[in-house]
Amino acid sequence: MKKDNSQSGQSLIYTLTMAFLALSLVTLLANGGILLYSNIKRQQEIIISQQQLIAQQASEEVGGFFEEKFRALEATTRIIELPKGSSEQRKLILQSLLATQPSFRQMVLLDERGEQAALASRVSLEISEQFKKQLQEATANQTGQSQRYSSPLYFDEFTNEPVMVLAIPVNIWDFKGILAAEVNLEFMWTLVDQLKVGRTGYVYLVDNEGKLIAAKDVARVLSGANVKHINKVNEFVTDPSAPADATPDVVSYTGLLGTRVVGSYIPLGAPQWAVFTEQPYNEAYAPVIQTVISSLITILVMSILAGLAGVVLARRLAIPLVNLTGTATRIASGETHLQAVGGGAKEITSLASAFNIMTSQLRGFIGNLEARVAERTKELESANAQISRRASQLQAITELSEAIARLQDLNELFPTATKLISERFGFYHVGIFLIDSGKEYAILQAANSEGGQKMLARRHQLRLGTGIVGFAAQMGQPRIALDVGEDAVFFDNPDLPHTRSEVALPMKSRNETIGVLDVQSTEAGAFTTEDLQVLTALANQVSIALENARLLTETRAALTQVQEVYNEFTRTEWSKAVSHAEQPGFRYQTGRIEIMQSPLQAPEVLTAMQNGEVAAAQADEVSKRRPAVAVPVKLRGEVIGILHIESNDPSRTWKNDEISLVEAVAERAAFAMENARLFQDARRRAAKESLISEASARISGALNMENILHTTAEELERVLGGSEVLIQFLSEEKE
Repeated sequence: MKKDNSQSGQSLIYTLTMAFLALSLVTLLANGGILLYSNIKRQQEIIISQQQLIAQQASEEVGGFFEEKFRALEATTRIIELPKGSSEQRKLILQSLLATQPSFRQMVLLDERGEQAALASRVSLEISEQFKKQLQEATANQTGQSQRYSSPLYFDEFTNEPVMVLAIPVNIWDFKGILAAEVNLEFMWTLVDQLKVGRTGYVYLVDNEGKLIAAKDVARVLSGANVKHINKVNEFVTDPSAPADATPDVVSYTGLLGTRVVGSYIPLGAPQWAVFTEQPYNEAYAPVIQTVISSLITILVMSILAGLAGVVLARRLAIPLVNLTGTATRIASGETHLQAVGGGAKEITSLASAFNIMTSQLRGFIGNLEARVAERTKELESANAQISRRASQLQAITELSEAIARLQDLNELFPTATKLISERFGFYHVGIFLIDSGKEYAILQAANSEGGQKMLARRHQLRLGTGIVGFAAQMGQPRIALDVGEDAVFFDNPDLPHTRSEVALPMKSRNETIGVLDVQSTEAGAFTTEDLQVLTALANQVSIALENARLLTETRAALTQVQEVYNEFTRTEWSKAVSHAEQPGFRYQTGRIEIMQSPLQAPEVLTAMQNGEVAAAQADEVSKRRPAVAVPVKLRGEVIGILHIESNDPSRTWKNDEISLVEAVAERAAFAMENARLFQDARRRAAKESLISEASARISGALNMENILHTTAEELERVLGGSEVLIQFLSEEKE
């Protein structure tokens, strides 16, 4: 019986020990497996994030290289001497850009016909044939477009350097053409060589055909190696038009050096290149491998310890430990709300309490982590929304500024401004008011909404001081109503029934309010501080445009008036000159110059004088008239004479280049005749002044009244030529 009891006791101990050991192993394996899986996934996420970040940085570095070159070209097109300067000035501008951009080998400016307007080169005096071929492709691609152009990669036939052509359109100051530069990509090699991916990783560039452009192995680049056999490269070659801002995926494949790597790529967009980043697989996943080994060792050690503890403590911890293990297993499965129930030995009770504290801390940690993730996500969403809104606002300011720079007619400027503000900011109604000359009313000039169009049709106006617009116009200060229902100044307009908030911003010129920018929204409290700042800037832009347009109108009117006065003066003076002329004109015939006895009455002469245009007449055998052409001699648009030419050849037909030559001679003759007339007028005035001076000197030399009168009469008789001169004194006494 004792033996049976002993065997029964040992069997129970063995059973409890094995059960404890099994439960412990399950718990450790479950927790260890979850932790190991979590660690692996976390390490993989870190690797993916690092690779994506490296790929993005590499893409930004390479893309920044081309963006810098394009911006340098675009900045050059804004220099006024480039479109309007001489060939030498243009060449100096291009040479100065070569000096600041060492990667530029050659630069050329082409006009809209594709002809060379300026050239600067650091390699030759003329455009190379390779560069010329790429320019032809750039011209074909830029026709009718306004976009950047980048050519395919090619190698210089003399230096074997990799080069490409960057080109942008030029359309400023009535000059249309293309500004192009040949870029040495050896500078790209240096840039790519400086990019690091981990300790032994690397970066390389390929084009849309899989050709290697830049890499650490320069020999492969110079040999024109094609690497589209690499899976990721072939993926890019298959679809090179993927967007440049796409998030890259990170995968494992056989890389450029023939080893297994973890890599990614990002397409640049323009040019159609891609930046590839690769890191050896073992290096990239070294933290994951180390984590797996550490976790396995930890699980093994804990399993051994659990087995030993089961053997030693099986008898004391059998039932309480089984219960505690069951609770721990459930908590490990996700039921973190459970509490371990103590019982039995004091250590078991303490263990249960400690386990409960640990479970509570775990719940708090998980809850805090979820709250922090949610809070961070909310902050990122808010920041992204603010950045997007700010970008839209800046773009609206830029577009409005460009529109103001292009438009000079207020009838086009105001509607464009209201439309842009409404579209970019999503406001219900945008209107522009101008204050009348009497400073009594603010008159609506433009609006974007349907109600605003009705207001324009009935010539809507507000008395200064009436409503939010009238207040801003009268006080010269912004006025905002975040809720129009609670604003005492708000003017309830039946044409705008959905208005919930409104802001009126004064438009000023020289510290004087000239108008109001009125913006209304269907939402209460729609205007933020940033909105007010942007809208104030837009109101100032519109004010500047209005003032510039007014000044331009006044200047044009004054110029027109001056031109009309000057033309009338020229017409009057030449009428006097013609009336005082002793002969109607001159005739050159057979080597002699003859004075005309009477004015020409030929039909073509009369037609040219009346219309101010060239008139030609063909030969007429009946009237025995020879072929003739009459060209008006114009001085600043006024006809002052006729240049009449007859041909001795009866079959002659006047050609356009001959008529153009005669017109050029007539133009120069007009200026010469005007200079002669001005010279004659100057001589007459000088002679007149001389006579007056001599007479005044002689009269001043007389010492008594009789001599003064006598000298005065003699001088007047001498000047007027035989006229009778009488000098009579008047008495102050009047009847």
